[in-house]
Amino acid sequence: MKNISGLLIVLYILFFSAADAQVSWKVDRNHSQMEFSLKYMMVNDFEGRFKMYDGKINSNSESDFSNAVVSFMVDTRSVETGDEMRDKDIKSKSFFDSEKFSRAEFSSTSFKPGKVKGTYDVDGELTIKGVTQKVKLIAVGARNPVTNYYSGKTMYAFNISGKIHRGDFGVGPYEIMTEGGIVLGEEITINCNLMLVKTDKLIPLVAKNKIKVDVKTLDTYIGQYQVSANINLTVYRDGDHLVAMASGGQSKNDIFPESPTKFFWEFADMKIEFMKSESGEVDRFALYKDGMKSVEGKKTSNEVHLTNNDELNKENENDLSTAEGLKKQGWAELQNKEYVKANNLFKEAVKKDPGDIDAKIGLGHAYLFFGSVPQAVETYREAISKKNAAGKAGDKILQEDFLYFKSRKYPAAPMDKVFVDLKLKPSGTYDNMK
Repeated sequence: MKNISGLLIVLYILFFSAADAQVSWKVDRNHSQMEFSLKYMMVNDFEGRFKMYDGKINSNSESDFSNAVVSFMVDTRSVETGDEMRDKDIKSKSFFDSEKFSRAEFSSTSFKPGKVKGTYDVDGELTIKGVTQKVKLIAVGARNPVTNYYSGKTMYAFNISGKIHRGDFGVGPYEIMTEGGIVLGEEITINCNLMLVKTDKLIPLVAKNKIKVDVKTLDTYIGQYQVSANINLTVYRDGDHLVAMASGGQSKNDIFPESPTKFFWEFADMKIEFMKSESGEVDRFALYKDGMKSVEGKKTSNEVHLTNNDELNKENENDLSTAEGLKKQGWAELQNKEYVKANNLFKEAVKKDPGDIDAKIGLGHAYLFFGSVPQAVETYREAISKKNAAGKAGDKILQEDFLYFKSRKYPAAPMDKVFVDLKLKPSGTYDNMK
């Protein structure tokens, strides 16, 4: 009996020690690529990539990925090949049927060290267009984890690759023929360069739970929300779910309910909670990044004048004759991390209206993330003691914008230096955000 009790204690210690030793990683999309290629005309490699995806890995430790567990999701609507008409064709019913099957998934069933040191043989189940097939992939890991200079986070890199047959998943006609032979190859090469970021707690690798919320409730959240002087969020309904779109129509994301008031981004660790006033009207929201509140927004209108992203972008592009149009496009370029383009646009906006505080602060942002911190500080210094056209103080605008940038994983070190140089105190939320 004593032996049995002793054995149980040993098993208990081993089990919970192993559980405590596990490490969770999530994919950093800013430093990763998820790409594919296949033969076109049997000669050239035809290439594409996905902009929206999410991935998580649980490993034994920071350096031991033996028996790791992997889970990935890809938004098939985010496919890009460099040709708009071709992208539309790939999203059609003949290929991904993205309107019906917007999500492709991979879950590992085995993750074992390969014959070559640093490689792993990965077995798993891949689901595309509702069809699940077993696949084999190869993972090549970095020699060691590293510490990110800006964030202080532990990071690790993997290249994961393999080949699948599109016909196994019903993607495209099995053969596309011409008199000269097969136009589009059957074999698809998957190549994923992934940067992983270690998380502070163990992540359960399970699908996020969506609940059903009636349309009338969803409609109460529709409207325009102001995050800061320069950033607005539009929320509208698309069928049975909501869509959140950032300023200028540049970033559109489906959000799904996990409770009647809280919604999640399917391809990012972000959540939004809608809140009501004392009268029972939805009047604001809170945005959570990695489980921590990052920004808040106030509802400014229940109306949404929406056409589509392309028209919104076109409208911005055609409005560059005004300071307002230049600022909008400048912010779009900042969000796309095209800092040189943003710099030129904000410079033109300042020329048109030298007293525009929002334009000057935007110009400061472009300098900052381009790498010219001294110029950014001087530009901010000209604006922070003044107020914009809406009466908001420049220092308040700067703090709100920096909070937004940090929540979007922009480099924190240069922003921290700006606070020091300008003798401004960041908010507690900014300081606590990782």
